Amino acid sequence: MSVPSEIQTTLHEMLSIDIRNARGSRQLLDKIVSLMDFSGFRIVEQMASFSDVDHINLVGTRGPNKVGGLLLTAAIDTAGCTEGFRWTHTEEDPFNPTEKDGFLYAHGANGGKVDLVCKLMAVANVPAESLQIPVTVAALIGDQARVAGAMQLLDSGICQPQFALVGEPTNLELVTAHRGYFAFQFDFAPNESLSDLPQGNTYSVVCRGERAHSTSPYLGRNAVELMTRHLARFCREQKDFTVHQLEGGHRTDEVPDECRAYIHVPACSDWMPTGNFLETTPVKTPNTLGPNIRDQWTHLKEVLPRLHELFRWSTSEDDSEFYPPTPIYNVSGVRTQIDGTMQILMDYRPLPGQRCETLVTDIELILRQTKTNPTQPSPVVQVLQNRLAMDASDDGNLVTKAKQVLRQLHIPAVTSTHAESTEGWILNAAGIETIVFGPGSAMGVKRRANEHTSMSQINAAVRFYEELIRKVCSAS
Repeated sequence: MSVPSEIQTTLHEMLSIDIRNARGSRQLLDKIVSLMDFSGFRIVEQMASFSDVDHINLVGTRGPNKVGGLLLTAAIDTAGCTEGFRWTHTEEDPFNPTEKDGFLYAHGANGGKVDLVCKLMAVANVPAESLQIPVTVAALIGDQARVAGAMQLLDSGICQPQFALVGEPTNLELVTAHRGYFAFQFDFAPNESLSDLPQGNTYSVVCRGERAHSTSPYLGRNAVELMTRHLARFCREQKDFTVHQLEGGHRTDEVPDECRAYIHVPACSDWMPTGNFLETTPVKTPNTLGPNIRDQWTHLKEVLPRLHELFRWSTSEDDSEFYPPTPIYNVSGVRTQIDGTMQILMDYRPLPGQRCETLVTDIELILRQTKTNPTQPSPVVQVLQNRLAMDASDDGNLVTKAKQVLRQLHIPAVTSTHAESTEGWILNAAGIETIVFGPGSAMGVKRRANEHTSMSQINAAVRFYEELIRKVCSAS
């Protein structure tokens, strides 16, 4: 069955909006409000800041104003995208939604915009007068919205649902358990102040990787880790060189596709840094090259294998219901401050039931034990994000009704697990029976060029949401 033209048009309009700037964010909000208003939703806009990051909830409700009902959430973040030239199916423009061979290609095609459209259209198809309990659609917009937005939504009392469907590309499978999520920052303080460099040659070195979502880091090529290995090799090839302005990575939940640095070599040497996936360019030594961070990098080189061991073996047994059946970790970025402080970003995805209370203490111990210089200050550990894993019941009332609808639509009624962390753990912890569900498959697609979703799955999602709303909320 083909996707109705009004849904296709709305999808294209939503996916063409670039919300990485304020103008685009306002345009998206106006579009969502117009969709809710046209369908007769009671609309509330919530704005707040969490950890200095702004987020917005747009909440629309139809049906009677009473306790209970069904909550449908869709989270939309401001993630960047790969370079335009990689988007071969959209004329090198990631914000040019294009349908081809039954798939919709665009940046965010596997994200909250698509799921939100599916939910809004499904609710609009159910007559408001038939609703016995309310149905609420909440668009959670912003990089912290999956935590702060969900908490604010519940704390405000705008809705007090009994059931919740959290939007996430699950390949139309009913997800009742997902991983947790930690984002860390390690600050390696400088060992030496800025000083004049000796005469020599300076090279701009760029390491090229392959971006991927950190739920599946094995599908990418980590440019920061690759640069680290190259620097270790350089140490064996050339004793005297300095490293400056190491930079790479965009977000804590991505495999970085690029890492840059300046390397200065004394004039007495004709050695230059070369290697696979490296672009080396001789440059005039900048006046603001910054402090030498080779000591901090050397410390990082010793830290990474120990962190890998800690994260990989932080649970006593594997969980065969997840892929991979072990915790996932990723070095997501590096950046150098003007004073020479080197900051490392990492994220970690534990399994449900895994104890993480001592994680920060264990990391701090490793950072102290691997110091190469006793006088070197110990790196500072900051927890940037902390989302718990979700492990909900797979035989509750909502799951039972959802399976009935899937069978009615001739879609496999499958329950599964998920690698991404969502707001589902917050809702489930609040006593709300919660399922994570949505069209598309994030595995190997999300945050990569030519991101796409099957049009047939989009159409199936609209029909599923509509029929589940009728079964849960409607008298008909």
